[in-house]
Amino acid sequence: MGKRIIIRRTPGGRISMLIKKAKGNPPKCAVCKKPLRGVVRDHPRKLRKYNKTQKRVSRIFGGYLCHSCLEKLLKETIRKEILKTFSSTT
Repeated sequence: MGKRIIIRRTPGGRISMLIKKAKGNPPKCAVCKKPLRGVVRDHPRKLRKYNKTQKRVSRIFGGYLCHSCLEKLLKETIRKEILKTFSSTT
């Protein structure tokens, strides 16, 4: 991970440097590769300190798929199930 150097002027007139560690890349959807919403983006070492609920969204495939890809997946599976039931009854 890279570092970010921030130069600030204090109220006393001194110039001070702050060295901050860069944040990691945002987690991405496995299908469309868009960044996931509602998931913390932080330095990987700091991510370990977060709770499980802060690292993912509370739905099925929470920290893995975005909401739109999940919706498409669920619709496809439901349509397949409906087709199976209609084909088996006729």
